[in-house]
Amino acid sequence: MINFPYPNILIIDENDKFRKALSQLFRQRGVKHSMSLGNAEEAAEVAGKNTFDLIICDYWLPGMDGLEFFRLTQDLQPDAKKILITSYNDDDIRQKAGETGILNLISKPLTKEKIGKLAEMLGISRISAEEAHIMTVQRADKIVRNHTAGASGLGLIPIPLLDMAALAGVQLNMLRELAKVFGIPFCKDKVKHLIASLSGGGIPILSAAGMVSFVKVIPIIGQTVGALIVPFMTGAATYAVGKTFTRHFASGGTLLNFDPTQMRGHYARMLREGENLV
Repeated sequence: MINFPYPNILIIDENDKFRKALSQLFRQRGVKHSMSLGNAEEAAEVAGKNTFDLIICDYWLPGMDGLEFFRLTQDLQPDAKKILITSYNDDDIRQKAGETGILNLISKPLTKEKIGKLAEMLGISRISAEEAHIMTVQRADKIVRNHTAGASGLGLIPIPLLDMAALAGVQLNMLRELAKVFGIPFCKDKVKHLIASLSGGGIPILSAAGMVSFVKVIPIIGQTVGALIVPFMTGAATYAVGKTFTRHFASGGTLLNFDPTQMRGHYARMLREGENLV
C-alpha cells in the first residue's frame, strides 16, 4: 500500500452500507480512509479537531445537508479537497457547490466505474510509490518547520520555565502529526520518553535554555535576555527532534524500533542545522 496525495479521508453518508462499500472500493485501490460518519453534525465536530486531505459528503443528510456542512467547515478545512455526492442533477446545487469550493459532484448510484474515475481525478492511479514517498516527506518537513516556528515564539512567554513546559507540548504535538502522516501508531508516553532520551545528545543547549528561562525572574534584563535567546534554543531543538524522527519514519521505522542512542549523531547534526535556520 502506498500513501497517495490525500491520506486522511473523511466520508459522510447516513447509509452505513454505502459508507462501507465506498471504503471497500478505496481499499481495493490501496487507500485506507481515516473516518466515516453518518451525520453532518458529528462530522463538523470531528472536522474542528482533525485535519483532512479529502472529504466526501452526501448531499442529503439528516439535520444538515452536504452543502451546509461544507459551508460550516470551510474555514476549519481550507486545504481539504471536497467531493459532494448527490442523487439530484440540479444546476442550482452545482452552482452552490462551486461557490463552496467543492472539487466535483458525483451522482448516485456510485458504481465501480465512477469510483475509478474519482480515483483517477484524485491521482490515486497515477502516483508512483517514489512520488508518494517524496510527497509524504514534504508534508513532514512542513510540519517540522511549522512547529519550529511555534517553538521559537516561546521566548515571549514571560513566566520562567513555563516556556520549557510549553516546548514539551509543541514537540509532542509535532510527533503526533508526523506519526499521522506516516501512518504510525502514536503513544504519548512512549514519545515523551523517546524525546527525553534523544535530546540527551543535545543537553547543553536544552540545559542552557532552561537556565536562560529561569533568568526571566530578573525584572526587565532577565525577560529581555530570555526573549532574545530562548527562541533560538527552543527552535533549534524542535527542528532537530522533528528532522530526526522524520528520517526514522521515512526509512520505515516506528516508535517501537526507534533507538535514541543510534540517532543522537543525526540529532546533533540537525541541531546545528537548526541553529542556522532559526
